[in-house]
Amino acid sequence: MKLKYMFIFSTLLAAIIMIWSPQLRAQSDTLVVPWETSPGSGTVQVNALYNTIVGDTNATGGRLDANRVYLLQKGGVYWITETINNNFPLRLVGQAGDPTDQYG
Repeated sequence: MKLKYMFIFSTLLAAIIMIWSPQLRAQSDTLVVPWETSPGSGTVQVNALYNTIVGDTNATGGRLDANRVYLLQKGGVYWITETINNNFPLRLVGQAGDPTDQYG
């Protein structure tokens, strides 16, 4: 009987931690930013990151999703010619490289 209550307590505790942890919630709000004009073309899309951030901003300058994380694709070049002005935390993450790649 004690094992049953320990399992219930552990499950409840894990649920509470996941609900209150902003890092775990942010992972579900990830937006992939493509760097190519079309997949597999290898042609750099100028201002891809800038346009994505501006498109994800509301009229008052805030983000449409407060927990948004922008995921930059590996192997890409993000060419930015505009200044990114924001009044919110900007979270950028990159995809993990392949350890067998020359540039990893």
